[in-house]
Amino acid sequence: MENFAMWILILLLFIILLQLLNYQFVIKNLNINKGKKNNKINNYKIKKFMTNYEKYFYDILVELEDEMDIRINPQVNLASILTKEHNHYYINELFRNIDFGIFTRDYNKLLLLLEINDSTHNSKDRIMRDKAIA
Repeated sequence: MENFAMWILILLLFIILLQLLNYQFVIKNLNINKGKKNNKINNYKIKKFMTNYEKYFYDILVELEDEMDIRINPQVNLASILTKEHNHYYINELFRNIDFGIFTRDYNKLLLLLEINDSTHNSKDRIMRDKAIA
């Protein structure tokens, strides 16, 4: 049994190593053209997944998951949970993220969408976007 546990541990460490190497490869490729003029390919910068304010609320909400038998998902894309009933309008308003989706534990029912209006919502383009999806 100890042999089996040792092999599982080695396998897990190998998987973690592969993930780290893959992460380094991705970072290297994302930065490969950094600083070159007129070359927009691969010029990416990793940003925070949530703002500090969103993370603060997430940490509070996630504590309720077990007690309320729910799932909290940050940065939910509207197109992944909604469909348009009529195709005579553009659907690009669905390609936006909402700060949090609250679902039943089995994800069979959406209970609530929650948008936190932190300081990132003060710019003119965000004000227009918020009006469009309200």
